[in-house]
Amino acid sequence: EEEAKRKQQQVESLKKVPELQIRSVESEPSTETFLQRVAEEEAEEEVLPEPEPEPVVEPEPEPVVEEEVEPEADPALGECADSKTRVTVDNEACIFPFTVMDQIHCDCVQHNGEGWCTIADGTWKKCAPES
Repeated sequence: EEEAKRKQQQVESLKKVPELQIRSVESEPSTETFLQRVAEEEAEEEVLPEPEPEPVVEPEPEPVVEEEVEPEADPALGECADSKTRVTVDNEACIFPFTVMDQIHCDCVQHNGEGWCTIADGTWKKCAPES
């Protein structure tokens, strides 16, 4: 009850606040005069031109000179020096050595009873039976 009574008193006190009246300090207010004055002040200010940006000159890239580098000897090749030449069932050459799970292989790897090897593009193919 007391809460409702207090709210009612607040509403009543707000009704007693006098309305505000806005009055101009000029006898005849005019926004046009104000805008003219602003335009005149801007015209009086010295306007400096923006400096032109300096052209960006990109240096020409230096020509790339490719040096012929001899391939380093692969220690794994020594392990496969006496390996047989193997081909896939599609008659593509197997590339040896290749590494599977940190082990170097010089022949087809057995998986589910079939031999597999990698070919030149790095994909795996089924090995043809040894002849």
